[in-house]
Amino acid sequence: MANRCRVTSVKTSIEWPTESYAVQFEGYEYILRPSSDINAPDILLKYDDNQISDSRSHQLTREFMSTLVWLRRQPLSEFSSAVSSLCIEQSGPSPYLQPIAEDFELNLLPQISHPKAKLALAIYREAMNINSTSYKYLGFWKIIGMLNSDGSDNQIKWIADTLQQVQDARAIERYEQLKTDCSSISDLVKDHLYGSRRCAIAHAFTDTINPDNPEVVNGIGSDLYCKSIGRIRN
Repeated sequence: MANRCRVTSVKTSIEWPTESYAVQFEGYEYILRPSSDINAPDILLKYDDNQISDSRSHQLTREFMSTLVWLRRQPLSEFSSAVSSLCIEQSGPSPYLQPIAEDFELNLLPQISHPKAKLALAIYREAMNINSTSYKYLGFWKIIGMLNSDGSDNQIKWIADTLQQVQDARAIERYEQLKTDCSSISDLVKDHLYGSRRCAIAHAFTDTINPDNPEVVNGIGSDLYCKSIGRIRN
């Protein structure tokens, strides 16, 4: 019998239910609860402390959040998280416009067992929550690097192959724009997405990205549409 409650208040652009909504995910029940005038929307996980630790309950909640971000493609950040024997709501962040869905449904949640897949989802959620165009770009590249850890050449090849399979309309439009300035897809990835973007953001080279330059930052924002390479056709 559950004797502990992990209550995690959140800030999100995901449409949230207007009433408590329970969903099963990887052997646990998570309850999404709506906000009120003084409380933030939150996620409730009930558990028995003889079965899992408080720290583990926190990680499980975050893994659920990461999967939700992947499905809904919207940010979902943790405002606070606490454990007690009472499942009371927590006061939330300053008032903000919370999207809601009166007909909220959350079906077909994927059951993810591979540690690398869970890590990729965690990095994806982290990147989605970052309030910086440049570091958001770098966050998505970390996933590519993790899945292609045998060097930048293989990362570049994988991206070049995968870019031709994207379905997102904005990614396709940006891809077509970039192709006009490059002699090949490989050069597009190596010189632009990798050299002028990934390396220029991550390192203090001569061509380091200047975050005060709106033209450059807006260009990176357009390149972010290419993150849809993670959602290629089968």
